[in-house]
Amino acid sequence: MQEKRYISIEEASYLTGMTQDALYRKVERGQIPYRKWGKRLLFEQRELLEFLDALPGMRPEDVQRRWNM
Repeated sequence: MQEKRYISIEEASYLTGMTQDALYRKVERGQIPYRKWGKRLLFEQRELLEFLDALPGMRPEDVQRRWNM
């Protein structure tokens, strides 16, 4: 079983490229997976990456297929 790695808001900001304020707004709106430990906001790294992968858009392999690269 893979160990879960929880990351802080600062690390999540770096990982996603979003500002901390933007992440807080997404948490308030229930738009992003998170955990609370007391006042601390935590993100499970694997869940966060899966969430980002599921967002609409084109992945590198889709771009390559589209442009026959």
